[in-house]
Amino acid sequence: MGSATEPGEAGSSPWRERGLRVLVALVVLVILGGCMPYFEALLDANERPRLLSAVALVEEGRWRVDGPLTAHVPPGPDVARAVDGSLVPNKPPGATLVAALAYGLLKLRGAVDLRSFTVLTRVLGGLLPTLLLALSLWRHERAWARALAKPGQGRRAAARVDLAVLAWLLATPAWANAKLCFGHALSACALGCGLIVLVGPPRPEGEGEGSTARDAGRAALGGLLAGSAILAEYTAAFAGVAIGAWLLVRERRRPAVIGAALAGALVPVLALAAYHDAVFGGPLVTGYHRADHAEFAAIHNRGLLGLQLPTATSLYEHLISPWGGLLAWAPLCVLGLLGGVHGSRGEPSAERSRQRLFLAVAASLLVVLVGLEQGGGWRVGPRYYVLAMALCAPGLRALLAALSAPAPALSPVTRTLGLGLLLGLFGASAVANFLAANYFPHLIPHGNPLGDLLWPLALSGRAPWGLPPALVGAAALGLTGAALWRWHQSEAELGLGVWLVGGGLALALALAQATLPASDIDHALELETIERIWEPSPDAPPPASPVFDEVAREP
Repeated sequence: MGSATEPGEAGSSPWRERGLRVLVALVVLVILGGCMPYFEALLDANERPRLLSAVALVEEGRWRVDGPLTAHVPPGPDVARAVDGSLVPNKPPGATLVAALAYGLLKLRGAVDLRSFTVLTRVLGGLLPTLLLALSLWRHERAWARALAKPGQGRRAAARVDLAVLAWLLATPAWANAKLCFGHALSACALGCGLIVLVGPPRPEGEGEGSTARDAGRAALGGLLAGSAILAEYTAAFAGVAIGAWLLVRERRRPAVIGAALAGALVPVLALAAYHDAVFGGPLVTGYHRADHAEFAAIHNRGLLGLQLPTATSLYEHLISPWGGLLAWAPLCVLGLLGGVHGSRGEPSAERSRQRLFLAVAASLLVVLVGLEQGGGWRVGPRYYVLAMALCAPGLRALLAALSAPAPALSPVTRTLGLGLLLGLFGASAVANFLAANYFPHLIPHGNPLGDLLWPLALSGRAPWGLPPALVGAAALGLTGAALWRWHQSEAELGLGVWLVGGGLALALALAQATLPASDIDHALELETIERIWEPSPDAPPPASPVFDEVAREP
């Protein structure tokens, strides 16, 4: 993710540093946004009401999806009944506002077509937030890693940061959600950047507390950012408990800082309450309370808007299933949580405190995830946990550092197996998430989506809008290879066994994912349906439709 050259090293140059960072940023942009899977005949149910509502918001100043301009377009099941009787999105308004911005920008140039409208909404609501969070997280982790590193070890620390951030970007569903406007990338960006601001830059050990006024200003901004996550995703509200507990412990001697963080967080909370009151008739009445779809209403009426104690079904759905399981699509997040536990017990105290914040928020959102009855429809992996996946990167960096400890702190066998496991999971997960993100990020919740859909689509030579997937894959492979090479150069204790274990495990896991039992349902028919609506057509690219044309329901 950039040069790991230490200040004062031979051949180092500020201009070279900046040039490398710009180059890496461009490569990451190509990787995340180079391919844009878009299927006009599908127009997934999650984005559809937000797009329709955005049109009404700009043209009429109302949130409805069944107004005269869009009434001919089926709104799908993700809608709720407003107090005035109209249909509106059942989600919080954040992603709809982004779609309205996209529609307004396109309208300035003239006619708005559905493809351009959808793609620009995804760029503003998925791609750019992911890039912003990646840059913020990388800078934050680099600063803390170098501050904690022993003299002469900054290069090693920086290399671990690069791998941890790349693991989040490429080996989790963050990649797929950078190409969608489901609200998860928006919420992840707000929450992650808010925590980074709350933690702040590293301070020398023993320096003590800084200026209360300055820290209160930082806390207010951090609270505002973290609190804004609920404007795009309701489950982000549960992060507030962990953040509040952390602030009470860390700033117990400075109530002004705690009050500032609370005041900042209240701004988006009050804004969301005002939206609920205006649209649904009460500040605590959400779209889920007034869901118009009978099946969704039944789910959300159980427990706390569908949140209950974990069951065998929900545990399988969110942790193990080949279409939505955390262990199937982002196993490094689990290792990142374990690394966070290790980091929260280490030294110095400032790093313990920082690791505890990221760990507490990520763990609390995992508890929420496994209690959700709603699986999340067509999606890649546990999409309700996307907002917390980046928060596992600090723990993953701490785990890399712990597994790289020289003997006698760690035996060579333990180091080889541990680092080999990390590399193997990284490789297999990156392959799976590459296929989903660049071919079909709407996995059907049954069977084996990798073997049933993704590998057949890739091997058939199909390509979505944008750059060829092979070029995007080559860019991802090149960036990952460069990061791994710098890590290998900086870690004197690495041996050939680590690479053999990691490569062998990655290959075995990828083969296992591709050959799991197929769906009992006719997956061949589902694949044929996807190929029939594929864009661009292998024969001739279809013309872009006006935004108000009839849009078919999902196949």
